[in-house]
Amino acid sequence: MKNNYILFFLSVVFILGIGTVCLSSIYDINSLKKQLYQMENCMHFADWNRMKTLSENFIKEYPEMRDGYLFHGMALSELGDNKDAIMNYTKAIEIKPTFDSYQNRAMAYYKNGQYEEAVADCDKALEFEPNDENLIRQKEIAVNAKNGKITKYAEDVETNPEYVLQTFKEMPRKQKLQFAEDIINYPEKVLPIYYVSIADDIFKTNKREAAFLFMVGRFRSIQDVMMCKDETARSAISVFPYMAEKTTDYIAEMDKKELAAILQEVLDWDKIHVKRPAPDWICYHGMQVFEDGTVQTLPVSNFKKVLKQTRTDLDTQINKLKQN
Repeated sequence: MKNNYILFFLSVVFILGIGTVCLSSIYDINSLKKQLYQMENCMHFADWNRMKTLSENFIKEYPEMRDGYLFHGMALSELGDNKDAIMNYTKAIEIKPTFDSYQNRAMAYYKNGQYEEAVADCDKALEFEPNDENLIRQKEIAVNAKNGKITKYAEDVETNPEYVLQTFKEMPRKQKLQFAEDIINYPEKVLPIYYVSIADDIFKTNKREAAFLFMVGRFRSIQDVMMCKDETARSAISVFPYMAEKTTDYIAEMDKKELAAILQEVLDWDKIHVKRPAPDWICYHGMQVFEDGTVQTLPVSNFKKVLKQTRTDLDTQINKLKQN
């Protein structure tokens, strides 16, 4: 069954005074931040106009905090207003410079055709996370653009998937299918979320392939998120069914034998394709990054234990399905 996606609502706070009882409906800072965080986590189907409104309210109530400007910038950029998005990211940076503010502003600069500024912001972000592979690839794309080379989609898959995912939902169907073919050919470069993102587009022509890709993306995302010290990042997995609803419904209707067979394919595929992107991408969906702009992962040595445990768990699940 699908995971339920529950938005966090604004708290109603009861304020008790001497001799009187005052009921006040206010914006609770943690509740509002959680709403914005949940919406950003679901960025592939988010209501960007609602995020814009929520972030405006946040700024109105807490003008001294960076969070409202950061999320407002995200919403504006997705709505096509990169100029104002840059202004909001700049305000967030003035309040507190962080990795995510510089990286997001770099992307807004890139989308606005300001490639030199995009490169400069990538450099600033790299000061926080010098080994971040996605950011390094993001900078490469910006440098290429600055030098007059605008990378094509198939090339982006190899060098910087982050930019492609931003525009995937706007691609014509034919282009989406080409993109899907490209990312399937580059498992060592492709973030797991991509497989989830393309599932419903593949579903129209090959339901079983769509189910396989969705399960691969989900399984590898689970492995990656177990490397995050911030456990709130795990909530990102719960929104996957909403990113591929047709595929999820199809999987839910599978009989146990068919489900066991496709899960076995996922397990075999995971063991064969050992080269993969760093797992820290999903940790950026945790609350910590919005609190202090940092992401912490477990030691690299732990990843072998994570892989062994998740593969053992999946194998157990497959055997149970076969027995029933």
